[in-house]
Amino acid sequence: MSVSMHVTLVTPTSEVKYDQVVSIVVKTAMGEIGVLPRHRHLLAQLANKGTLRVRIQDGQEYTYQIGEGVIEVEPASVRILTEHASLV
Repeated sequence: MSVSMHVTLVTPTSEVKYDQVVSIVVKTAMGEIGVLPRHRHLLAQLANKGTLRVRIQDGQEYTYQIGEGVIEVEPASVRILTEHASLV
């Protein structure tokens, strides 16, 4: 049994959900962080401009250019609220 998490990316105009995520990497105001399933609770401010990388179990990786906002991490899920996100 592999371990995964759910990721939700929310902007004022859209919402994207990913299941079976094995890792994400995102730039926060304090620097770049990586999040794996079962991560401790975390609430952080995103950098003004940055990149979000989402890797799912089948090996696919999705990369977004995102704006400022916040990331909320729980052991089985991640929610990213940002002013904009563009799939690269």
